[in-house]
Amino acid sequence: MGLWSYLRGTDILESTSSNGNGESRSLPAPENQYPLLTPPFLAGKVTPVQSLAIGDVWAAVRVLADAASSLPIHVYRKTEAGRERVTSGKLVDLLDRPGPATTQADLVSTLMCHVLIWGNAYLAKYREGEEVAQLSLLHPERVKPELKDGQLKWRYTPPTGPERMLTEADLVHIRGLSVDGLTGLSAVSQASRVLGLSDELVKHALSYFTIQTDGGAHRPAGVLRLGTSDMTPSPEGTDRYREDLRNKSRPHGILVVEGDVEYVPIAQKLDDSQFVEQRRLAAQEVCRVFRIPSHMLNAGTGGDSLTYSTSESMSIDFVKYALAPWLRRIELAVSNDTDLAFQRQFIKFEVDGLLRADALTRAQIYEKALDPVVGWLQRSEVRALEDLPPESTPPPIQQTVEQLLARPPEVGVNGSSSS
Repeated sequence: MGLWSYLRGTDILESTSSNGNGESRSLPAPENQYPLLTPPFLAGKVTPVQSLAIGDVWAAVRVLADAASSLPIHVYRKTEAGRERVTSGKLVDLLDRPGPATTQADLVSTLMCHVLIWGNAYLAKYREGEEVAQLSLLHPERVKPELKDGQLKWRYTPPTGPERMLTEADLVHIRGLSVDGLTGLSAVSQASRVLGLSDELVKHALSYFTIQTDGGAHRPAGVLRLGTSDMTPSPEGTDRYREDLRNKSRPHGILVVEGDVEYVPIAQKLDDSQFVEQRRLAAQEVCRVFRIPSHMLNAGTGGDSLTYSTSESMSIDFVKYALAPWLRRIELAVSNDTDLAFQRQFIKFEVDGLLRADALTRAQIYEKALDPVVGWLQRSEVRALEDLPPESTPPPIQQTVEQLLARPPEVGVNGSSSS
């Protein structure tokens, strides 16, 4: 059953090959609805699915996913001289168009979300006969790695139908930090208490400004104590008076009790309880979990002012320590798969775009790179780096100092040397 059967709506896209033991290598069609699972042992904690509802976590994951999906992926082949760029072939086509209505940016963005939230990403290989025809992602909560007889397999639970055992012929496993070498650890599960702090602070802020369903407030703004003199209304009047005050008061209502006529405000503003500082601390903790600079989540202290040099340095640190380790795991996982990368091929994310200097700095670097004596680039290479079209006419020949010194001196009419 091939790719076109899958496009027509068939549930299973099968390969005609087997592993020699009668095992069928097959995958179900990609699912669009992900399970919202909350295991009992995680009750009260932040689960991977729930974590995306936390604003700080959403922002952190999006920073890394968007940065990775914006990078081009190039295919290279190892040669005796180093490497050479591969511009056509099976792997290039799969990366350019992984599947129907799926772009390379979509695939990389979703893959990054899986490894950041669940610690694992499973890149499924759908075949047309013997060849891999498209790539898609399986939801991490439906896949469980197992080691059987020294061979790593994956138990997959589809939305409908029985469980299936998948092998390396069916998927590519990208895992995060692991303690057993089989399953990557979820940053959300490991740091659920830290992420829960951010969630609880948001809930506290909502409760502070939210009116109850009965018209009251979660926290009264003050206490109005009524006296016991003749001015004290009857119990029915007290209830009616309380209801009138509640309807006319602001979201934080007034608590009415019996006693002397006195109003006692309950003064506890968010600033007094250092709510802003706690929110900033919670956001910084999320930045620590995902190893991204705090300014990318606007989680710096109020007096911080980033200069150009510090901002550039933090951007470089973001690429080196937060993004590059994940990109390296993806590169190695895909490059080591013999179904995708063969004939000594490998893939590489081009991060130069994120480390690109300003125009003046680039001009100074290119000036040295084009120096006729110590330069290491040609004009055509510089134009390619700047994404400029090739020159219509070849540039004039630049003579080096050695060429000028080696040229014989010109002889004048009277026999004297012009030099």
